[in-house]
Order: sequence, then structure tokens, then C-alpha cells
Amino acid sequence: MNKLEVLYKMSKAMKEKEKISGTVNLVGTSEKGEFANITNNFEKDIKNKKMKIDAKLNVNTEEVKAEKDIVKEFDFEKLHEGHRHGGHHCGRGNGHMHGHGRCGNKFEKLEFLFKTLNDMELSEEGDLKVITLDIKDIIKKKKEKMKEFHKNHEHHGHHHHMEDGKCEELKEVFKIKHAIFKEILSCESEKAVLRLIIDKDFTIKSVEVKSEGDKKVEFKADLNY
Repeated sequence: MNKLEVLYKMSKAMKEKEKISGTVNLVGTSEKGEFANITNNFEKDIKNKKMKIDAKLNVNTEEVKAEKDIVKEFDFEKLHEGHRHGGHHCGRGNGHMHGHGRCGNKFEKLEFLFKTLNDMELSEEGDLKVITLDIKDIIKKKKEKMKEFHKNHEHHGHHHHMEDGKCEELKEVFKIKHAIFKEILSCESEKAVLRLIIDKDFTIKSVEVKSEGDKKVEFKADLNY
């Protein structure tokens, strides 16, 4: 079985899932010590658009310093609406203004997609299939997009917000998440390896990322259905 067939069957199997639960662990270290240590036990009811999180956060970045536990249940469809109305839609508006440039980049994106597929490696460990990919170039692309996003928002004066008083804790979670993401993207990665572990039913059993460079990041998500 080739990797495209595995990816197709995996996408089909995952699309049919109505509930996903699991544990996410993230540890990030630099020469100054740990800048992130996060554990989140979550349950996601895709069919009913509900999600529960039980997270322990310990973050120490230039932007955010926080140590707290968060237990929360929320409607993630409304949360996504808050994102759209809170300013993320302006990126689409900006893209409309510069539509020709975006269309001109379609072949560049297609080339990047084919390169990513080509770089993927498929192996087997017993009944499990493992897809491995060095995502260093993907992280580089994310860096570029993040810089462009902030540049556009500063230029147009847009600010992200949620409905006032609705999810103060979640606002803080997103602020922390953004700070960690920014910290990770600021590092110079020598290597960043993604491993997708897929079971015999073609569902994702776990996701692992290990990044090495001036900062080290270890991420693992173990999933249940």
C-alpha cells in the first residue's frame, strides 16, 4: 500500500468520526529552561459541536508568564464564529483586494504540496502504519504567514476579540497558545520531525512532533474514538 492510499483512507476514516478524545502533551525548552509545559485532556463531540478541556498550563515566554489549571466546556462552533467576526475574516478581505497575487501563488502552493507528499515516508510497525515527515520547511512557511498576518493587522488596525464577558478563560488560553506558537516559530530548527501513527482501521492513533535547534519542542497527542 502506498502513502497516497494510506492518506486517502485515513482522511476518509477520520471524517466519519463523531467523537474524539485524548491527551495532548507539549514541552518546549531553550537555553534559559522550559518555556512551555502543557497537558490537556480533551473530549470533542464533533456532531454536537461541543468540547471539554482539562488543561494544566505552565508557560514562561517574553510575552506571557502563566501557571494555571483550566477546566472548561464550550461550543466550538460559536467560538469559531467569534474568531471570524473578531478579525480573521479581514485576511480574506485583504486577499480579495490582492486577488491576482493570491491566484498567482496557486502553482507555488501546489508545488509545495507535491514536495511535501514526495518527502513523506511510510513504514510499518506491526499492525501500525507510520508516516514520517521533516516539517522544517512547513514551519518556515508558517513563520512567513505569521509575519504577514501581523503586518496586515497592524496596517489595517484590526484587533482580534471575542464576545465581551463570554469566555474570559478561553481568551487567556488563546493568548497563551499564541505566545507559545510565536516562541516556537522564533527558533531556528535544525530538524523538525512529524510522525503520524495510524492503526489498522486507518484512524490516527497518535501524533508526535520533535524539533531540534536553538529550542527543543516535543509534542504528542494520543487519540481515542
